[in-house]
Amino acid sequence: DIVDSAVIVISGDVDGDGTIDSTDYLRIKSKFLSKITFDEPTSIAGDVNSDGTIDSTDYIVRKNMFLAA
Repeated sequence: DIVDSAVIVISGDVDGDGTIDSTDYLRIKSKFLSKITFDEPTSIAGDVNSDGTIDSTDYIVRKNMFLAA
């Protein structure tokens, strides 16, 4: 089978707008609090420490990176 499309995932950019901002870390927080669900590409982007799960660590890492910028 030939694949005719691909999805590019930017770690931490869960809304897919090409920038990492407060919306992204707040969506990660909502995900680990089970308030929203993510599709597969969004889950990959939200798992910023690549441990296979979206949790408070992902939220804190992304929030700290955003606030330090």
